[in-house]
Amino acid sequence: MVTVSKYTATDLAQHINVESKTIHVVPNGLTPPAEITHNRPSWAPNNPFVFSIGNFLQHKNFHTLIEMMKHLPNYQLVIAGKKETSYGKKIIQETYQSGLTSQVLLPGVVSDTERAWLYQNCDVFVFPSLTEGFGFPVLEAMQCGKPVVMSNRTSLPEIAGESGWFFHSYKPVEMANTVQDALRAFHSDPQSGARSQQHAAGFSWQAAAKGYADVYQTVLEQ
Repeated sequence: MVTVSKYTATDLAQHINVESKTIHVVPNGLTPPAEITHNRPSWAPNNPFVFSIGNFLQHKNFHTLIEMMKHLPNYQLVIAGKKETSYGKKIIQETYQSGLTSQVLLPGVVSDTERAWLYQNCDVFVFPSLTEGFGFPVLEAMQCGKPVVMSNRTSLPEIAGESGWFFHSYKPVEMANTVQDALRAFHSDPQSGARSQQHAAGFSWQAAAKGYADVYQTVLEQ
């Protein structure tokens, strides 16, 4: 049995009553950003911006970002992803009620080239999700050399390692402070971007293929 993170392996072992030593962990791989074409969206933000992405589902916790933006007036927020859900309607309504429609952009599903542009051009990537088995977006932002702020939950600390910053509270002011702290720390160290990229580079398809080959070899030898 193979999973993509230690968190998923532990969770799986608890739910299906198997020994954890029989579960192997092989992280997913990433496509190098150099292989992805970038295309600036026609609706692209005109100011420095915070980026997040994912389908609009309750566990993504996107609503916390709306109130956070009141404390980051010099930034816009882009949340991309399928928003035709009950939770998506809630986010849209909250954006209007908060008077933040010019500061918060909700473009819906974006193309691969637009997504690549957003990763490459955002000032910081945020990911307040409450539960993730792996967390692709975190690594996709890191491989673009961007500061990443995320929830300190489930697989995310494992995937980010020491290359990310974490929300320890979902209070709007504290979230905004964490984002600002991350930006200051990131830009005060010229090597921050390179370290993030190096960390993300460890999640290659070559490494994933070797991981599966090692698992198969281990099983065959038993």
